[in-house]
Amino acid sequence: MKKLIIAATATAALMAAMPAAAQTYGHSRDGYRGDRAAQVYRGGPAARAERRDDRRDFRQLRRINERQAQIAYRIDVGLRQRALSYQEARILRTKLAQIERLERRYARSNRDLTNAEARNLNIRLDQLNHELRYRLRA
Repeated sequence: MKKLIIAATATAALMAAMPAAAQTYGHSRDGYRGDRAAQVYRGGPAARAERRDDRRDFRQLRRINERQAQIAYRIDVGLRQRALSYQEARILRTKLAQIERLERRYARSNRDLTNAEARNLNIRLDQLNHELRYRLRA
């Protein structure tokens, strides 16, 4: 019994020490020293790239929000000028609300939009804009 407890204790100690033994402590095989978090903290190239990406994503999000507001305004104006019926305006507003829900869902998964997500939202807004133009002309 005593030997079993000693063996179990030794095994537990080795299992606890294994992750610490696998640490690289900032060195990699190719001689690169430091990790990405340290580069970001020091303001290295990774920090500049992250700042550049954040700016780009913020601008994309702002443009998308401006386009949504512009389409909503054009729907309201079309309804007031009787170029759109109430039912047509409701259909267009529903489609716009779906795009806004998709944007919120993207924002929940990660706070910035990826290029693919922004492209998807822009394509949907383009389609809605074309449909609005068509209905206003008809």
